[in-house]
Amino acid sequence: MLGKTALSWRVWSRLTLRAPWEPAPLIQVGGIVLGREGSSELACMEQADSQSPLGAGTSNTGGGSSAREGRQAIVVGDSIIRKVDRVICRKDPTCRTVCCLPGARVRHVVERVGRLLGGAGEDPAVLVHIGTNDKVRGGGEVLKNDFKKLGAKLRARTSKVIFSEIFPVPRATLRRQRELREINARLRDWCREEGFGFLQNWADFSVGYRLFARDGGHLNDDGAAALGEK
Repeated sequence: MLGKTALSWRVWSRLTLRAPWEPAPLIQVGGIVLGREGSSELACMEQADSQSPLGAGTSNTGGGSSAREGRQAIVVGDSIIRKVDRVICRKDPTCRTVCCLPGARVRHVVERVGRLLGGAGEDPAVLVHIGTNDKVRGGGEVLKNDFKKLGAKLRARTSKVIFSEIFPVPRATLRRQRELREINARLRDWCREEGFGFLQNWADFSVGYRLFARDGGHLNDDGAAALGEK
């Protein structure tokens, strides 16, 4: 998958998290990994990241057909980004990768930084969109610490890190929307303090929720295109 084929991949399951860590059977078609019906989202995520084209054991340095030239750009996130590869990877499929981890929370990405960026070369550009699935506990300190751990791991790997603002959630309660805005405010201030980039999304995706799919939890084609173009 590292040579002539596109380096985008997506993973998703349509069912609920009944047994989140139960191993899930996967079907691989080209560069896309799909969870079979009946498997949970996090189980798919567990197996899919071991099949990541940027996982351990791959490299884009040195000679051979697997070597990739140019700075690598990696987008990592939960299922909200599952269609953005159509835009992001189209422009340069050999240097751009979208890693979609359905059901993921911040701590799940922390655990997978090494695998996801293992073969991304020197100083890749990394954009992270995560946080929608996280719960605010302990006054938000748990989530804050998870973001700090993620930032530290990414900084040890690259100097170019951007965090993407969490989207509003259609049909969510006012309390939940307020929580998300508070998380975003803290995330923005933290990114400024740490020197990370911060991608603003709330204003663009809150107007009439026209960029969301009918399920209210994912982007439609227009929404994925809008995020991908950013």
